[in-house]
Amino acid sequence: MSAALKAAIQRTGRSCGTCSLCCKLPEIVVLNKPANTWCQHRTPGNGCGIYQTRPTKCQNFGCGWLTDTGFGDVWFPARASALWLGAKGTVTAEAAKLFVMGLPCGMVGTWLGTKR
Repeated sequence: MSAALKAAIQRTGRSCGTCSLCCKLPEIVVLNKPANTWCQHRTPGNGCGIYQTRPTKCQNFGCGWLTDTGFGDVWFPARASALWLGAKGTVTAEAAKLFVMGLPCGMVGTWLGTKR
């Protein structure tokens, strides 16, 4: 885990808990894992089966909810079925990086319009 990610998590006091949506939505090339498919190393309820040797991309990943308290609890990825990449202050309608799974588009548009 990078020092920046560790510091961000310490600031928010949050943890992934039961969420493992980052094991499904993004593409992880080094694991030959396409986007929107569960990683072969994910073990439901136990997290990553290769945690100690997981790729650097996985080690240094922290979603927006985990690292930025500007994303309220409604944006906890397992609850929202969405995974924000990047800090709230950097998210704009034009540059949003959002992986969505079953989230009504209106909810995303409303959030982007009011939380920039």
